Amino acid sequence: MCIINAFKLLSIGQRRPKQLDFREQLMRELLKQLPDNQMPRKEGAQHSSANALAKDHYSILSSEERDCKQCSHRPDHRQQTNYVCNACAVHLCLGDCFHRYHTRV
Repeated sequence: MCIINAFKLLSIGQRRPKQLDFREQLMRELLKQLPDNQMPRKEGAQHSSANALAKDHYSILSSEERDCKQCSHRPDHRQQTNYVCNACAVHLCLGDCFHRYHTRV
């Protein structure tokens, strides 16, 4: 949305500007902002979000049993679990609750 708004502002007073030309110029200007020794990477070279999540966030068994942070917030449902997320340190049921907690927006 920001790129489109910038293009519209730049287009004021110009005859038939091309958005593709604007985007290419913007790309070149952004590349100039990178340090000389840093080249842009292909998208495939980055770690996937699933791998990043699994690297730090995994369940470990705890000696203490507590309410699941994800599903026990409802008054009619209380679920106790001994599993804790290693990174978040919150008690979560294995499976759906663990997944929902870590993918909420």
